[in-house]
Amino acid sequence: MDKKVSKRGKSPKNRSTRAIGAKGERIARRFLRQHGYKILEKNYLIYGGEIDIIALDRENGKTVFVEVKTRKDDAGLIERFGTAADAVNHEMISRLQYAIRSYIWKHPESNDCRGDIIEVYLPIKPSLFKKPRINHLTSAFPTRKKHH
Repeated sequence: MDKKVSKRGKSPKNRSTRAIGAKGERIARRFLRQHGYKILEKNYLIYGGEIDIIALDRENGKTVFVEVKTRKDDAGLIERFGTAADAVNHEMISRLQYAIRSYIWKHPESNDCRGDIIEVYLPIKPSLFKKPRINHLTSAFPTRKKHH
Protein backbone atom coordinates (compact mmCIF):
# COMPACT_ATOMS: atom_id res chain seq x y z
CA MET A 1 0.00 0.00 0.00
CA ASP A 2 1.40 3.37 -0.99
CA LYS A 3 1.38 6.12 1.59
CA LYS A 4 0.39 9.55 0.42
CA VAL A 5 3.11 12.06 1.08
CA SER A 6 1.72 15.49 1.75
CA LYS A 7 3.51 18.72 1.10
CA ARG A 8 4.51 20.75 4.14
CA GLY A 9 1.55 22.58 5.59
CA LYS A 10 -1.03 20.55 3.67
CA SER A 11 -1.92 17.94 6.30
CA PRO A 12 -4.94 18.69 8.51
CA LYS A 13 -2.70 18.77 11.60
CA ASN A 14 -0.34 21.35 10.04
CA ARG A 15 -3.29 23.47 8.87
CA SER A 16 -4.79 23.36 12.35
CA THR A 17 -1.46 24.25 13.99
CA ARG A 18 -0.91 27.10 11.52
CA ALA A 19 -4.43 28.42 12.14
CA ILE A 20 -3.86 28.38 15.91
CA GLY A 21 -0.51 30.15 15.42
CA ALA A 22 -2.06 32.80 13.15
CA LYS A 23 -4.83 33.41 15.68
CA GLY A 24 -2.26 33.78 18.46
CA GLU A 25 -0.29 36.30 16.40
CA ARG A 26 -3.45 38.38 15.78
CA ILE A 27 -4.20 38.35 19.52
CA ALA A 28 -0.58 39.31 20.31
CA ARG A 29 -0.65 42.25 17.87
CA ARG A 30 -3.88 43.53 19.40
CA PHE A 31 -2.37 43.13 22.89
CA LEU A 32 0.73 45.10 21.89
CA ARG A 33 -1.34 47.91 20.33
CA GLN A 34 -3.47 48.12 23.48
CA HIS A 35 -0.27 48.53 25.48
CA GLY A 36 1.07 51.41 23.39
CA TYR A 37 3.23 49.59 20.86
CA LYS A 38 3.25 50.42 17.18
CA ILE A 39 3.32 47.38 14.89
CA LEU A 40 6.06 47.88 12.29
CA GLU A 41 6.03 44.47 10.59
CA LYS A 42 4.29 41.14 10.88
CA ASN A 43 5.71 37.83 9.70
CA TYR A 44 9.02 39.37 8.60
CA LEU A 45 10.48 36.57 6.52
CA ILE A 46 13.97 36.12 5.17
CA TYR A 47 15.69 32.98 4.00
CA GLY A 48 16.67 31.20 7.20
CA GLY A 49 14.37 32.94 9.65
CA GLU A 50 11.13 34.66 10.47
CA ILE A 51 10.10 37.22 13.06
CA ASP A 52 6.43 37.04 14.02
CA ILE A 53 6.07 40.70 15.01
CA ILE A 54 8.35 43.72 14.91
CA ALA A 55 7.03 46.57 17.02
CA LEU A 56 8.09 49.93 18.37
CA ASP A 57 7.85 50.36 22.14
CA ARG A 58 6.71 53.97 22.20
CA GLU A 59 7.58 54.26 25.90
CA ASN A 60 11.33 53.88 25.35
CA GLY A 61 11.78 53.98 21.56
CA LYS A 62 13.14 50.42 21.35
CA THR A 63 12.44 48.14 18.45
CA VAL A 64 10.95 44.94 19.82
CA PHE A 65 11.30 41.62 18.01
CA VAL A 66 8.49 39.35 19.19
CA GLU A 67 8.20 35.59 18.95
CA VAL A 68 4.61 34.47 19.56
CA LYS A 69 3.89 31.00 20.91
CA THR A 70 0.29 29.85 21.07
CA ARG A 71 -1.08 26.84 22.91
CA LYS A 72 -4.41 25.50 24.09
CA ASP A 73 -4.86 26.47 27.75
CA ASP A 74 -4.69 22.95 29.14
CA ALA A 75 -2.85 22.39 32.44
CA GLY A 76 -2.14 18.75 31.50
CA LEU A 77 -0.45 19.76 28.25
CA ILE A 78 1.54 22.50 29.96
CA GLU A 79 2.68 20.06 32.64
CA ARG A 80 3.62 17.47 30.03
CA PHE A 81 5.25 19.70 27.38
CA GLY A 82 6.13 22.89 29.27
CA THR A 83 5.01 26.46 28.74
CA ALA A 84 4.64 28.01 25.33
CA ALA A 85 7.87 29.95 25.85
CA ASP A 86 9.73 26.69 26.55
CA ALA A 87 9.39 25.94 22.82
CA VAL A 88 11.76 28.82 22.06
CA ASN A 89 14.96 26.79 22.04
CA HIS A 90 18.56 27.62 21.16
CA GLU A 91 18.09 26.75 17.47
CA MET A 92 15.01 28.98 17.20
CA ILE A 93 16.81 31.86 18.93
CA SER A 94 19.69 31.48 16.48
CA ARG A 95 17.26 31.76 13.51
CA LEU A 96 15.60 34.78 15.13
CA GLN A 97 18.97 36.46 15.63
CA TYR A 98 19.79 35.89 11.96
CA ALA A 99 16.52 37.54 10.90
CA ILE A 100 17.06 40.37 13.41
CA ARG A 101 20.54 41.07 11.98
CA SER A 102 19.01 41.27 8.51
CA TYR A 103 16.29 43.66 9.68
CA ILE A 104 18.74 45.92 11.54
CA TRP A 105 21.05 45.99 8.51
CA LYS A 106 18.13 47.32 6.45
CA HIS A 107 16.83 49.54 9.27
CA PRO A 108 19.86 50.80 11.25
CA GLU A 109 17.60 53.04 13.36
CA SER A 110 16.33 49.81 14.94
CA ASN A 111 19.68 49.00 16.56
CA ASP A 112 18.34 49.75 20.09
CA CYS A 113 16.24 46.63 20.45
CA ARG A 114 15.13 43.70 22.56
CA GLY A 115 13.68 40.22 22.01
CA ASP A 116 10.33 39.43 23.62
CA ILE A 117 8.14 36.34 23.74
CA ILE A 118 4.38 36.52 23.95
CA GLU A 119 2.63 33.37 25.12
CA VAL A 120 -1.00 33.09 24.07
CA TYR A 121 -3.09 30.41 25.76
CA LEU A 122 -6.39 29.82 23.98
CA PRO A 123 -9.35 28.52 26.01
CA ILE A 124 -10.14 24.85 25.36
CA LYS A 125 -13.82 25.69 24.85
CA PRO A 126 -14.01 29.25 23.52
CA SER A 127 -16.92 31.36 24.72
CA LEU A 128 -17.77 35.00 25.24
CA PHE A 129 -16.74 34.64 28.89
CA LYS A 130 -13.41 32.88 28.37
CA LYS A 131 -10.70 35.07 26.95
CA PRO A 132 -7.21 34.01 25.85
CA ARG A 133 -4.56 34.21 28.55
CA ILE A 134 -1.57 36.33 27.48
CA ASN A 135 1.87 36.40 29.06
CA HIS A 136 4.35 39.01 27.75
CA LEU A 137 7.97 38.15 28.56
CA THR A 138 10.15 41.19 27.88
CA SER A 139 13.86 40.78 27.07
CA ALA A 140 13.25 37.02 26.91
CA PHE A 141 16.03 36.24 24.42
CA PRO A 142 19.22 37.98 23.25
CA THR A 143 18.87 39.76 19.93
CA ARG A 144 22.53 39.31 19.07
CA LYS A 145 24.89 36.35 19.24
CA LYS A 146 27.67 36.71 21.75
CA HIS A 147 31.12 36.63 20.19
CA HIS A 148 33.86 34.86 22.11
